[in-house]
Amino acid sequence: MEDDKRTVFGLETVSPEQPVSGDPPDGPGPVNRDTPARRRMPARAAALVGVLGLAFVAGLAAWGLSSNGDLTTQRATLTARETELASTKTTLDSTNAGAAKTSSELAAVSTDRSAREKQVADLSGQVAAETQCIDLQKAALAELHRISGLQTDNFNRTAVKSTWDAARLARDKAVSAALDDYYKAYSNAFQGRRSVASGYVSKGRTAQATITAQDRQMAAELALVDSSAAGISTAIDALETMLAETTRACAGVTE
Repeated sequence: MEDDKRTVFGLETVSPEQPVSGDPPDGPGPVNRDTPARRRMPARAAALVGVLGLAFVAGLAAWGLSSNGDLTTQRATLTARETELASTKTTLDSTNAGAAKTSSELAAVSTDRSAREKQVADLSGQVAAETQCIDLQKAALAELHRISGLQTDNFNRTAVKSTWDAARLARDKAVSAALDDYYKAYSNAFQGRRSVASGYVSKGRTAQATITAQDRQMAAELALVDSSAAGISTAIDALETMLAETTRACAGVTE
């Protein structure tokens, strides 16, 4: 019967015709109750168990292979993710470095802008000061021209062909005429020609009246000269004050 035995998962099986040890024999004979019976599995059940076992082992093998494949895939994915993370970290570090550089450049630009704004403010103040200086100089120059014109006009009041000069010439002529008329009047009176002398006296008085009138005209012109001179003197004092202010205003500009 040895050829009919099978072993499946450690259990000994026999063919259906082989009696199982421990069971009573088919024929008569004594049964040894003291010998423990060896339990045997029927061949059909053993075959089923074997099939199930093979299926289970195959399933375990397949699950193991699948799990191993999944684990390999997960490891590859994890490695890729770690590589991607490292790349991302490198990119982030580079971005942070770029941001720091940009912040530094922005700070430099801001500082440069502040410096330029200060420079613009300084230039604006300088331009304003220069403008004030130029305006004061223009005003002083205009006043100087005005005063010069007043002085010229005042000088011309006693110049040749002026009203004062015409009065002076008329007065001088009248003086000469009066002297001549009075001399002739004296001569004729000395010679006894009283009527002729009286005529010259009348002419001398007319010339004397002319002298008086021209003296008044000359005096009026001289009074106008004096009045204008006083105004010119006041204007010159004001101009000196203006020039002093102009000098102070332009001191910072010309340095």
